Amino acid sequence: MNSNLCYLRILNAVPGYLTFDVYINDKIYVSGLSYKNFSDYFSLSDQNYNFKIYVSGNRTNLLFEKDIDLYAQKIYTLAIIGEYNLSSFNLELIDDRLHETNKNFSYIRFINLSPTLMEVDILLNNQLIISNLSYSTYSNYLELAPNIYNLKVYESDLNQNNLILQNPNMKLNPSKIYSAYIVGTYQSNFNQTQILLPLEGATYLTFK
Repeated sequence: MNSNLCYLRILNAVPGYLTFDVYINDKIYVSGLSYKNFSDYFSLSDQNYNFKIYVSGNRTNLLFEKDIDLYAQKIYTLAIIGEYNLSSFNLELIDDRLHETNKNFSYIRFINLSPTLMEVDILLNNQLIISNLSYSTYSNYLELAPNIYNLKVYESDLNQNNLILQNPNMKLNPSKIYSAYIVGTYQSNFNQTQILLPLEGATYLTFK
C-alpha cells in the first residue's frame, strides 16, 4: 500500500484569458491550464513542495510561488486565485477528502473563489443553507437527497436583494461528491461569475 501518497489537481480560477504553467520543485507538472479548467489528478508523496506559477510558455516571468505541505492519504485541489490586472495571486489548497459517505445520498460543498465577492449567501430551493461565505473559503459538505435543485447565490445581505448567480437545474446524483466553485468577477452592470461543478476525487479515487 502506497501509504505516503496523496492526490492533487490544479484549478485556474484567475478571471481572464491567461493560461498557466505550474512547476513543482522546478519540474513542470501542468502546462497551458486555461481559466475555469482543472488539471487531472496526479499523485505526489507527502512532503513540502515549492509551487511556481508562470504564464504559459514564459518561464522568465514568475507570477507567484509558494511552499506548501502535502499530507499522505489526502486528496487536494490547488486553486490559483486572484486578479491578473492587480497582479494579486495566491494558491489556495483545498482538502477534497470526505471519509464517510452514504451511497443513498449526494454530497456538495461551496467554495467562493470570486475576487470581487467578499461574502455570499447560498440558497437551495429558496432555503438559506450557507451564509456569509467569504472569499477564498469553503463550506462543509452537505448531505442531500439526490435530486434537481434550484441553486441561488446572493451577495450577503440581510434582505438578499442582489442575486448574483442562479442554476435552477442543478442535478445531484446518488453516491457522488461535488464542489460548487464560484468563480469570475462581479460588478453591478457587468456580471461574469459562474459556477463550476466538478466531481470531487473522493468519488472515484482510492489509495491502494
